[in-house]
Amino acid sequence: MGYFVNKDGRRRHVILRLREIIGKHTSENIVGVLIDLFRDYRIVGNIRYFIANNAELNNMCINVILYALYLNISAKLRKGRQLRYFGYITNLYAQAFIIRSNTEGVYKELVRAYREIDFKKVKEL
Repeated sequence: MGYFVNKDGRRRHVILRLREIIGKHTSENIVGVLIDLFRDYRIVGNIRYFIANNAELNNMCINVILYALYLNISAKLRKGRQLRYFGYITNLYAQAFIIRSNTEGVYKELVRAYREIDFKKVKEL
């Protein structure tokens, strides 16, 4: 999805066409496809923020894309342009809150289980 404000000042969102990733879903392949997509849409200079969950692959891809697009911004500014998917985070905290005991520990365990795609562990928690 692309979210932006158009020249008339209206908020807009559009679905960017999907591309097939040839080969494995490595950070290099994903980054290459996304940068090509941004170039095709002629929006390279307009990319400001990314919204994603906190998966390590997403973090790595976003960092590499921002570095490729904006060579002069610092690592700290690149990290600040990585917005977390609020619904995902809220869901994890809500699950931990429902459990009530050791909320912070349960939250960390849930994050780890989701990251490892261990739904059996999620169900246990």
